[in-house]
Amino acid sequence: MLPTFAKTMVRPSLRPFPQGEAGPISRMPGPPDCQRNATSSSFPALSKARARKRMLSPTPTCGRAAVIVTRLTVVPGPVLLGGSGGVSEVQPSTAKAATTPTTPPTLAAPRRPVFLTATMSASITVPSAAVPDSPKGLDALAARLDPTRLRRDEPLAPYTTFRIGGPADLLYDATSADDLANAILAARELGVPHFVLGLGANILVGDRGVRGLVIRNQARHFTFTDAGKLWVESGAVMAEIIPEAVERGWSGLEHFVGIPSTVGGAIWQNLHFLSPAPARERTMFIAEVFESCDILSQEDERKTVGADYVQFGYDDTVFHHRRDVVLAATFQLLPGDVGAMHRVMQENLSWRGARHPWLQVHPSAGSIFKKIEGVGAGRLVDQCGLKGHRHGGAQISHIHANIIVNLGRATAADVRALIATAQRCVEERFGHKLEPEIGFVGEF
Repeated sequence: MLPTFAKTMVRPSLRPFPQGEAGPISRMPGPPDCQRNATSSSFPALSKARARKRMLSPTPTCGRAAVIVTRLTVVPGPVLLGGSGGVSEVQPSTAKAATTPTTPPTLAAPRRPVFLTATMSASITVPSAAVPDSPKGLDALAARLDPTRLRRDEPLAPYTTFRIGGPADLLYDATSADDLANAILAARELGVPHFVLGLGANILVGDRGVRGLVIRNQARHFTFTDAGKLWVESGAVMAEIIPEAVERGWSGLEHFVGIPSTVGGAIWQNLHFLSPAPARERTMFIAEVFESCDILSQEDERKTVGADYVQFGYDDTVFHHRRDVVLAATFQLLPGDVGAMHRVMQENLSWRGARHPWLQVHPSAGSIFKKIEGVGAGRLVDQCGLKGHRHGGAQISHIHANIIVNLGRATAADVRALIATAQRCVEERFGHKLEPEIGFVGEF
C-alpha cells in the first residue's frame, strides 16, 4: 500500500537536456541568454529551428541582480536535515516525561529556514528571544557541556557539503541521543539560540557565521534485530547504514544510496529517490520503511512517535512545523537478495553521478530551487543560458542548472548573487518565481 503522497507522483523525464540540445559540457561560461543579442551564434547548442524560434520571440533583457542586504540573521531551531533549520524562539523550560498517549499535532506555519524572496532583498526579522543577551550566556552553556568536544569560534565550512560558512560561537559534538537531548535542553534553558547540524547538506551558512550554539549530531549507534528492525540514532550517516543493512540481507534503504544525509535528515525531509531501473516508474520514500522515532519535543518531552505524528509528505514532515528534534528512529526492513540490492545501489549511484556534480570535486548544497509544477526549475535556469555562469568562486553547474558549485574559494555572498541572477532571469523570461529550497543559516 503506497502512501498517499507517493500515489500521485509522476515519473520525471530521464532526459536531462531539452530536445535538440547537446550534453552538459557543450556550453562555456558566459553571460546568460537574456543578456545576449538574439542571434544564432548566441545558442550554439540549439538546432537551427529552435534558434530561429527564439530569435522570433521577445527576449527580455535581464536586469542586474537585486541589491542584497549585507547582513542577514537566521537563527535556526533544532531540526535535523544534514543541517537545515528554521527560525524559532527559545523559551526556558524543564524536561519532563510524557505521560499521555501521543496524538498527531496540529500543524502551524512551517518553521523551515527563512528563505529570501525572489529578489533576495527582503529583510529578516529574528525573534528577540532568539538573540543571546550576553557572552555570559554562552559561558554558562559552555560550562554545562563536555569541554573535550566543544570549540569556540569554529569555522563551519568544513562541516557543510558546500564548504562555505563562517564561525560558530560554540560548536559542540553530540555523540549519543542522550548527549544531543541534554545539549538542546541546556541551550533552551539558558535562552541561547541553537542549531542541530547533520552532514551540512541543503544549507548555506553565512560568511559571518552563526551566533549561539551549533550542535554537530554525531550520535551514530545502531542495532539490528533478527526480525529486520533497525534502531539507529539520528546522527548516523545513511551512506554508512545502508551497507550494514545490505550485508545482513535487509532491504528497504538501498534505494537512497548516494544521497548525503543523516538518518535524522532523512526523516525530516522524507528522503526519496526513483524506484529501481529500468522502469523507475515511481518515487520511493523513507516513510515506506519507517516505524517510529524517538524525539525531544518542543515542549521538552522525550517520547516515541509513529508515522501518524510525523505526517510524512513530499519533502515535508511535522518537523518542518515544530521545534521537535529526532533523536533516534526505528525502521522495519524486509528480507532481500543481497545481489539484487547491490545492483540497485550501483545503478542508482551511476544515475546520480551522471546528473549531479561530484561533491568531492565540486562541493554543493544540492538543488537550490524548489520544484515548479509541470517544469523543472533547473530546466528554466538552463534555458536562460546560465549553465557555467560564475560569480566569484561560485558557478551554476555545467551538469545540472539547479545546482551551484563551489570552485574552491566561493563565499556565501557569491552563491547568493548567483541565486539572485537566476531568479531575475527566469522571472523576466518565463514569468516564474524561483523559490530557494536550501536553508540560509547565520549572518551574511
